[in-house]
Amino acid sequence: MKDQTTGGPEAATSRRRLLDAALAEFAEKGYAGATVRAIAARAGVNTQLISYYFGGKAGLHRELLDAWREREAGLMEADSFAAGVTAYLRAFAENPDLLRMFVREGLSAAALPAPAAPADGEEEPEVAQLRRLQAEGGLAADLDPAYLAIVLMGATTAMVTVPAMIERLCGVPADSPEFLDNYAEQLRRIIEHLSG
Repeated sequence: MKDQTTGGPEAATSRRRLLDAALAEFAEKGYAGATVRAIAARAGVNTQLISYYFGGKAGLHRELLDAWREREAGLMEADSFAAGVTAYLRAFAENPDLLRMFVREGLSAAALPAPAAPADGEEEPEVAQLRRLQAEGGLAADLDPAYLAIVLMGATTAMVTVPAMIERLCGVPADSPEFLDNYAEQLRRIIEHLSG
């Protein structure tokens, strides 16, 4: 067996296991509550590999965010605004721990590794994208893109933030394929109405 640090298949497996373990820890405990020791134990690898591969806990977090941004770029290329929003919903349904991590971070007052900030005078990418869509006529002109971004965040996080309420209101579990299909269709219709 090769050394896990040489870059062979074992290294790729160790990296993947660490990323999966980090995501689960961040989803359960938040960034501040997750420890490198717990992440390594969950992954079944030596704690030192976190520093070796990622430079520490912040590097693991950054790599998870970078992977999401890469996937997110593909979601933004959907045929329509409604299709893009439902693609986000389905992407989060496929990876609820990522969504839990985002929700937990949104609720936390703890310091997180600093994300890349937009250049001075530039808007956050989510808002800028909605503003471009609005300028192209794909979104009603009387909507504020920043506030719409917040509404969409709420719509796509509901599966993990209010699962009991979803089951009570809709009669199906929030993590069921039936809910996801029905919710995606209803969300698509709502977004089409917003598109003017």
